[in-house]
Amino acid sequence: MTDLQSTITCPECGHQSTPTMPTDACVYIHDCPGCRHVLKPRPGDCCVFCSYGTVPCPPVQAEVRDKFPKIVSKAHSLRMEK
Repeated sequence: MTDLQSTITCPECGHQSTPTMPTDACVYIHDCPGCRHVLKPRPGDCCVFCSYGTVPCPPVQAEVRDKFPKIVSKAHSLRMEK
């Protein structure tokens, strides 16, 4: 299961927003609604969600799910119990 909600925290002002992640594209630029700072991915990250979000982007989630299915399945079941 892919989580499409990720809370992005601006490194400049600390403002948080929770946009819905697209499943078919990476988001390279995000304008902070708090201070209008333009967020771009950190070196080595594919998108702003992987750099500043609480949940990585859908392609990274899929990659982790494919590499570590038992860990992801257990984490998902623990989250569902809460």
